Order: sequence, then C-alpha cells, then structure tokens
Amino acid sequence: MIGFFGDGPAIETVEIVPVAANLFTAELGIRFPEIDLSFEPAREGERLRLAGYVEGARWSGSARVLGAGGSARLEGGRLPDSAAAFRKEEGRWRLVGLVSRGGSGSVLLGPETLWRILFRPRPFERERGTPRRPDVR
Repeated sequence: MIGFFGDGPAIETVEIVPVAANLFTAELGIRFPEIDLSFEPAREGERLRLAGYVEGARWSGSARVLGAGGSARLEGGRLPDSAAAFRKEEGRWRLVGLVSRGGSGSVLLGPETLWRILFRPRPFERERGTPRRPDVR
C-alpha cells in the first residue's frame, strides 16, 4: 500500500481486508492523518464534498445524494471508488462516507458501513507500537 505525505509516498506492507465492493481496510505500521466522523447518514438532496485520488492524482468534486439510507445513490454516474464524502458540521469537515460502485453508478457507504472498518476484529498478539511521524497528526 502507498500512503501520500507532504514529502512523498511511503510504501507499507499490510494485510488488506475487504469491507464492501471495491472498499478495503488495512492496518498500517505508520500513523496516518485523522478526520472527524459524522454519525448522521446523508440526507436525500444533500450535496456532499468529495475528495480522493484518480490514477495517483488528487481529485475533488461534489455530488448530490439521490435517496437516503446506508447505500444511497449519488448523482454523476461513476465517481472515483473510495473517494471520501464530507459535510461541514459545527464549522468542521466531517467524513460522512466513502464512494463505492453500485450498479450503473456510485453509492455512498455511510456510517452504517464505516463501523465495519473502525471495529473490525484484530488479533490480540499483533499489538505493537505505532511509529509516529512529527509531521503527521
């Protein structure tokens, strides 16, 4: 897996675990930047800010939510897989969900799916100190 930092990419060996269609999680040996989560599902008609990478280049855009619930469709056809969707709450950008493929378009995997990433089982014997980088909070 490659993580992008201000000084360039960092290559890490990881165990990749599938969570949903085209969405995976991995436990890394280095601490990555953090983001606040929103526990409120996306609302029909709401416009979300999207950000991610396409072929190694940063990408950003927005999409309106078509429907509601755990796997709400997003306008715009095929959006970049694993793009992060954000909304502004209390003056801070919070993660609402991740984009995944769904039929002929894209769907938003919201808080109902994100909990699987956050609380997936981890073996007890793999506890280790997480290396810290002073330039990553």
